[in-house]
Amino acid sequence: MALFHIRGIGLPSRKCQILCRTCLVAIVIYIFYMSFLLPSDNKATSYREAKRNASSLHIVKATSKIVNKSRTAKPSNHSGEVSDALSEHDVSRFTQLTAKFPWIVRRKYLENYFTRRKVSDDEGDVYEKSKIVFLHHNKAAGTTVKTCLTTVAGRNSMRIGPVMASTMRVGIHTSKVHKKRYQNIRVFMGGYSFGICDEVESDEPCSYFTFLRNPYERVISSFEYCKRARSDQLCSVLNANEVTIEEWAKHQGSFFYRQVLFKPEFCMKDFNSRIKLHASSETHDQKWNKNVMAVSCWFREKLGLKNITTNTERDLMLNYILDNMETWFAVIGIVEEYEVSMELMEAVYKLPFTKFCGGLIKNYHLYKNSTDDKSSNSMESMKTQLMKDQTVKDSLYYDLRIYEKATEIFEKQKKIFMQQKKMNLRIHHV
Repeated sequence: MALFHIRGIGLPSRKCQILCRTCLVAIVIYIFYMSFLLPSDNKATSYREAKRNASSLHIVKATSKIVNKSRTAKPSNHSGEVSDALSEHDVSRFTQLTAKFPWIVRRKYLENYFTRRKVSDDEGDVYEKSKIVFLHHNKAAGTTVKTCLTTVAGRNSMRIGPVMASTMRVGIHTSKVHKKRYQNIRVFMGGYSFGICDEVESDEPCSYFTFLRNPYERVISSFEYCKRARSDQLCSVLNANEVTIEEWAKHQGSFFYRQVLFKPEFCMKDFNSRIKLHASSETHDQKWNKNVMAVSCWFREKLGLKNITTNTERDLMLNYILDNMETWFAVIGIVEEYEVSMELMEAVYKLPFTKFCGGLIKNYHLYKNSTDDKSSNSMESMKTQLMKDQTVKDSLYYDLRIYEKATEIFEKQKKIFMQQKKMNLRIHHV
């Protein structure tokens, strides 16, 4: 082999070859590391840091998606103002939206562990040291996850806060004493828990997670459940035994959509003038007309949101939610993949979810293969029945879009998790 020297340095070719090979190996390892071990979004750390501190960047990013994304998949009769949401003024419209409804901007959270995590978060164990907030989406493995989280937190000496029912959430919102009292709580859970990270006075990091379910299945499950549990806040506004499944689906509407847009004022006395229950076209038991304050908070929000927003504003709010799902939630679970979801949660929080919660899922199959005594419809036939009804599709549209986005995020989480799991096994065997 011919020998050569690097001009101006005079290194012998043998040493030069060794040096070149070493550099080449280092480059290959670096490329491998960046491609497989880190989520691709980690390369944009500086952008996300700015995004966390400036809500205007959320607006710009969300608006660009709205402009570029066709809404042709949306039912044509869903909103008479759909085309307005695609105008050239979208950027300013989104800015105006968050200025008019500032509560939709969440300020304290940890971004998705798998797709948005920063290297600095790993070094500081940020996720496992954070407050954990479970947004309980009704009839989507909520009882199971609350039981699971209570068990795991208790075995790890983590202080558990009161369930975030509407009255408790309003109490924390209106009382400085409550905000300080719960600053050392590590775990919150409940249907009105979203936004609690911004309410509780604490310097600790705070993260959200949730479980979602096919909206058609969820509404069928709530229909069957509410035939028996009339006193539950989910069931009290309308008697499920006296309406059809289609009427019930339209009554419930896009439930999760409203959960992430929740603000405590919806449940407070000062908001009564915005409810207008007696003049509402929404189906409800007429007995509530004389006592608006006693109506379930979720239904007050449904009426209130409809009265203070336009169709276009609600459409823009949907896109704002879709854009922020990976930003707001550290991990998203899917009921249909419960066991994998438990593994993902364990990876995020370093808590033994699979050990204590694997196989724990309750109620999910309760109506899956059973039939209703009156209609003799199975879950699948009832889903088909609902999917054929255009007015039901319109009522569930926002949640259908959110569920589609959630399953997309879930698949990304699962893919990255499985890659990391394989990599850890290889390292372990070496």
